[in-house]
This record gives sequence, C-alpha cells and structure tokens, in this order.
Amino acid sequence: MTSLISRLSSLVLIFLATSLFAEPIKPDPYNLPKAQDSVYKTPWGIDPAPRETDAGRWVLPLRGLMQRTYDISGQKSEWLLGTSILGAPELEADFLGMGSIQTRYPSKLAGLFTTRLGYDATTLGLNGENGILTEERKGVPVDTPVTDLNWERPAFGGNALRLDFRRLVTDSVSLEFGLASHSDVDSKEYSYQNVTHSPYFSMGRDSTQIPFGGRNIAMNSMHIQPILTWRFGFGKAFAKLNYINLRNADNTNHKVLLDTLDKAVRTFQTDPYVIETHTFGYGGGVEFYPTRKLTLSTDFQYTEHEIFEDSLGRIFKKTHEYTDTSGRQFVDTLFYDTVRTTNYQSMLGNFGIAYHTIFNPAIKFKYEFLNTDNTGDNDTTRTYYQDREVGYLELKDTLWNNVLFRTQTGLQRNSSLLDKVDYAPAYSADVLAFLPYHLRASAGWRHDNKFPDVGQIKINETGRLAFARKDLEYEERDRYTMNLGYQQREVFYGIGLRYENVDNLIKPRWVKHGTVDSTEAIDDVYTWTNIDNVNSLDWILQVGFRLGNWKFYLERGETLDRSFKLIDTPELYYKGSIHWQNRFVSDRLGVSVRVDWQWFGERYDCTIGEHGGPELELMKKYLALDFEARMQILSFELYTRIENFNHSIYMPASGYTPEGLRFAYGIVWSFRN
Repeated sequence: MTSLISRLSSLVLIFLATSLFAEPIKPDPYNLPKAQDSVYKTPWGIDPAPRETDAGRWVLPLRGLMQRTYDISGQKSEWLLGTSILGAPELEADFLGMGSIQTRYPSKLAGLFTTRLGYDATTLGLNGENGILTEERKGVPVDTPVTDLNWERPAFGGNALRLDFRRLVTDSVSLEFGLASHSDVDSKEYSYQNVTHSPYFSMGRDSTQIPFGGRNIAMNSMHIQPILTWRFGFGKAFAKLNYINLRNADNTNHKVLLDTLDKAVRTFQTDPYVIETHTFGYGGGVEFYPTRKLTLSTDFQYTEHEIFEDSLGRIFKKTHEYTDTSGRQFVDTLFYDTVRTTNYQSMLGNFGIAYHTIFNPAIKFKYEFLNTDNTGDNDTTRTYYQDREVGYLELKDTLWNNVLFRTQTGLQRNSSLLDKVDYAPAYSADVLAFLPYHLRASAGWRHDNKFPDVGQIKINETGRLAFARKDLEYEERDRYTMNLGYQQREVFYGIGLRYENVDNLIKPRWVKHGTVDSTEAIDDVYTWTNIDNVNSLDWILQVGFRLGNWKFYLERGETLDRSFKLIDTPELYYKGSIHWQNRFVSDRLGVSVRVDWQWFGERYDCTIGEHGGPELELMKKYLALDFEARMQILSFELYTRIENFNHSIYMPASGYTPEGLRFAYGIVWSFRN
C-alpha cells in the first residue's frame, strides 16, 4: 500500500510541477496517392514511407517497430519493438473484438485487413500490452469516394488482394468495406542450386556460395470487414462485422537437419501442421453530444473465434503402468493431443464520457469477457472463463501552443481461471514539446500489469511449443522513455533512452535457466514460468537526410545494460531505407526506387534435436534487405518487389529455414469515383 501511495504521489507531483505531458503518435489520415514531394511528415522520421498496406505486407514506419516474417510476405509475421524486454505491441482490442490477437492466434497476424496504423506507446490497455497499434479513426465522413485496390502476385505462385472501399451512401450514412485475401495453395519444399547467378552484394562472399533449401508454407485466407456509420443531429451510431476464414500451415519447433557435405540439403523432421481459423463477429456503438462540450459513448462487440489445429507435433507426455485381470503388467506411452480445437467467445465493450474544456477530462472504461472451449483428441471439452477490465481518468491538452501532454490514471481488474480476482493500479504520462532551434523533446512513463492468459494457465500448445502452468504470477511493468530530436525539411536526427523494469516476467523455462539438457522432458523445458525481476536500459539513434531526389534513413537500437540475460531477446538492431523518386511528363508519371532493411541481432531459440531431446539453437544475426520499384500514372501504380534481396541465410525461429529470394509484382489502383 505504501508503494502504491508513493507512486501515485509521484505522478501528481510531476504533473503539478511541469504540466508537460504529450499526446501519442497518431496514424496519418487517409489520402489518395498523390505526387511525392519529398517533404518530411512523420513526427520522428522521414516521409514518404512505403505504402502502409500493399496487398502482401504491412509496413510500419515508426520508431523501434520491426516486422519478423516466417514465410512469404503477408503470411505469418509478428511485430517487434526493437530490443524491448516487455514483449511485442498488440493490435487494439476493438479491431477483432478480442485482445491479444498476436498472442492468441497461432497464425499471429496472417491474413488480417487493417487500415494505416499508428503506435501509442503509453496508453493503458486491457492487459499490459507493450504499446497499442491503432487504426485510423473509423466513421469519418468521406468527401471524395475512395476505392483503393491492391493486387499482388509472387513470381512462383499465389495471389494477394486488398480492397479499401469508402462511400457516402446518403448524406448522413457512410460505408467502409475492407477486404484482404491471400492464396498460396501448396506447402512444399524447395531448394536452390549450389551455384546461383543472382547478384549478391557482400564483402567476402559471392553468388556461388549461397545454397538454399527450405519449405514454402501454404495459406488461404479471407478477411471481410464492413462498417456502416450513421450521423444524426446530436451524435452518431455504427455497426460492424468481422469475418475471417483462414487455413494456414506452419512448422513445428523440430530442428531442421543440415547435410554436412551439401548445405543445400535440408531435412524436416515433421510435416507442417494445419491451422484453420474461423472468426465471425458483430457489434455496434453510439456516440452522443448532449451539449457542445460533452461527449458520451458506448459500444459492444460479440465475436466467436474457432481455431482448429491438426497434425500437431507428437510430444511425449508420460508413461502409464497398469496390471490386467490376469496379473500381467503393461506400460503405455502417452502423448499430448495432436488435434485440438479452441473456441474463444469474446464480449468486448467500451464506455466513455469526455468534457471538452481545460485539460479535456475524460473517463474511459473497457471490458472483455472471454469464454474458452478447449477440445482435444478424446473429444472432451473443457470450458474456462476469464474477464478483464481497465478504467482510468484521462487528462490531455496543449499548453503555450507548443507543449502537448496526456496523463491516464486508473485500475486494472483480472478475474482469473483460478477463482481469483486481482486489482492493480495502472497509470501513464507523456509529453511532447516543440523547442527553439528546430528541436523537439518527448518523455513518457507507463506503469501497468500483464496477467497470465488462458493459454498460459490451462492450454498446452504442441504446434509452436508452450505448456501451461497454473501458479503463474502477473507481471508488474514500468517503462520510461526520453527522446530529443532535431528536425528540418532537409535533415533529421534524434537520440533516445528507454528504461524498462518488470517483476515476475513470464517466459518459457528454457529462457529463465539459459540452458537446457537434452535429457530433460520437452513439456518441462517449454513450460511457462516467472523470472523475479528484469530491468533493461536501451538507447536509440535516428538519422535522416535528403539530397536532391534521394532520401536516407538509419535507426539503431542497442541495450546498454540488462540485469538478467534474456537469451531469446536481441540486444542490437538496425533498420533503415534509401529512397529515390522523381516525376516526369508534366508530373503525370511518378517513378520511385526504394531499398529497406532490417538487421536483427543474435538470440537463441529452443528446438527439438534429431534424437528427440531439447537443445538451444543460435538464431544468428541477419540482414533482411528488400528492394522495390514503383511507377505511378495518375491514380494507377505498378510495382515490383524483391525481398531478401541480399540472399540472407537466416532462421527467424527454430523449425524454419531461409526463404531465399522472394519476387512479387502488383498493382495499386485508386478510383476517384
């Protein structure tokens, strides 16, 4: 109790002493493609960035955010936050009517439709997310109709399609229709010859030293999201649907065996397992303006997420000894389920009241009720109930026309599967100040809590291995950031510090111990556990500048000090881009060439070796280099992309292999009526 009072007192004193906190980085509003003018737009980087959602991929041009891919672009992938120890950021819960999508969906973010995303690092979420990825605001009236169509085809098969359709149905009713579809029918192994003739740019190696072998992962998906918004005299109402049908293959944790003589020969110990996801949800909400300054809002969504997994890894569980009626003794070997169905029934809602005056006070409340049905090989279904709530008071405003601040102070509640209810304080504050001499400074602070999820307490995962533990404690997390930047039209640079501290960090047991013994049981090594305390100090450097039609950007993040060695978390990363653009034929023809890269530092993953025992596997540092060329004619764009252009022989996780070169071409067509 004393600790809580001390923290709240510190928050109040900081607010009264400085009144300097800031709003989050918000997503840019939607704009039809237009002539690229080489101006800086983004708060902490250079612009224009890659298109936010081509048919085959996401692009998040935000500080610290990176994307790790496991297969061809647009399929299984996850967002990372550089060297952070607090885990990955999450999509806002309102997106699919359920929180922790990246954690609860085994296919992670495969096949999902989103609009342009922003990143809010300090807002309070349902379950201590490491920042929230927010879509641009829905239901905004559209003066000019939008039909943004993206189609993409990889060179060796498959298709990807994305449609963003926005129209005014009447003067007061607008329709937003989003669709994302991927099709890649077969899971099959592939290999490159030992001698390739593609150019390779790297000191000390040439193209004759690049053997490849791997596995293409099948995925067929469809995500449809219509939203209808009605605006009336003193408010608005909306209704939305979500439909997802996804069939995705994935690799288990089993180690890929390399031939000692021919490195192009790779042997997979298991076939891919199958993930089928069927999601259907509906919801709606209203927003009222009783007076000019008062806003009342509420919404609710109900969604069913059925996840079926087949051909899972055959993992030893235990032996069962028994004696029959004749006195003979027998020993049976038992294994974990190889077929499982998980059905989430989620009920998500929000309530808010805001008054637009000095400091713009607002009370916000979000809740999630989750019923989970888990069915295994023997068709026995177990049902679990869990609910979470977060409520807080928010203050935000702009002072002296150049200082923006925001504070959130509230409480999290978690009703766990163990007949236990936890309450924990949560609060955050951030500030952005525009200083003289083109300088800008920001600072942020977030304290929240991450409670164990139903899967970590009750469900054993034998695809990508993870085993439940009932007595997990919830994490208590703190995150502090400070950033200073200099920004003009021609040049930008910034430097930042981030300090993170977490008690009871939830990690697999092999991460806590930092080593494994090949004789240990698989389910013991991969069991979730708590690490008492971990803190980390990191710094981030950003540099961007323009030379004529060229733009350059480089970002570097590194851990300066970490109290506990987390072998699954890198301590160094780089990301950046080189971009050339120009316009011809009286500005009717736009041409651009871009190279983007991400450099991931070393880390370890746990795998299952050739003899069936666990072992640590080094995920070597690697550079993911992508090339893109575009031609824009009025509202029509044609592009081609070469991903992994540098032939990086990388493994994103155990069980996967280098993907080789990935070729794709596509069109983007934005209709103006």
